[in-house]
Amino acid sequence: MMSDLASMGIGAVRNIIFWSTQMDPVVGGSISNKTADVFANCVLVKNGETLWSAEYQKPTNWHISGTDVMNKITRKMGKRFPF
Repeated sequence: MMSDLASMGIGAVRNIIFWSTQMDPVVGGSISNKTADVFANCVLVKNGETLWSAEYQKPTNWHISGTDVMNKITRKMGKRFPF
């Protein structure tokens, strides 16, 4: 993991290198600038029996806060909730 400042610097350098050259952008996407991972786990249990469960992991970086990531995860869980 890295700090938000380091993440921003790597993101900026990556953009300068790959936008100003003819290099394949797929390579640029492999250079990570994540600062943390957000893990979410939700389980619906009735009478000791698991009816539904979901688990998600999403990275954060300098311009995507943990709160934004949790909002996206919560929205995704809600859309896939079968009941």
